[in-house]
Amino acid sequence: MITVILTGGKSARMGRDKALLKLNGENLSLTLADRFSKSLGPAAFSVDAAGRFPCRGYPELVDRFPGRGPMNGLISGLEYAGGGHILLLATDMPCADPALALELESRLGGHDVCAIRRAGGRIEPLFAVYGPRCLPAALECIGAGYRSLLAVLDRRDTLFIEENELGGFDLDAALFNMNTPENYETYLRRRSGN
Repeated sequence: MITVILTGGKSARMGRDKALLKLNGENLSLTLADRFSKSLGPAAFSVDAAGRFPCRGYPELVDRFPGRGPMNGLISGLEYAGGGHILLLATDMPCADPALALELESRLGGHDVCAIRRAGGRIEPLFAVYGPRCLPAALECIGAGYRSLLAVLDRRDTLFIEENELGGFDLDAALFNMNTPENYETYLRRRSGN
């Protein structure tokens, strides 16, 4: 399974590029790539423009459809995977857990997508495993103007794993998402133990 880390977002709520956020001088996105490549295998970065992000030797998958959101990462990731599965991972999930990704892949079976449904009903499409049959659906969706990955989940055989079925994982930590400067400060405080 290839981990495709999404770095092409506008980061409007953060006010600066989330793909370039740091902790103790280390780039958080590169730290994610290192962590996931050690546990799962190859990792790559989905980027909106070539050379914008310091990929440090990781493949750079450039958006074919500028301004169309994470659907680009799904398309380029599946094309790069050449018929294999990918984990789509948002760059602003610094505590994402490779073991949780492996759990999703193990449950995928013959389904096209394996995604987590949180207790409140919210789906996590930016930490989900996608199979190769999602590629035609993603191309159809992006051609129709859809930006949300939920459009692909609606069109493919998606296995939703309920939050209560993943009791061995700390989902609040693993799926913690940094959208704002306050979220980033919360993450930094957690890491420093304050």
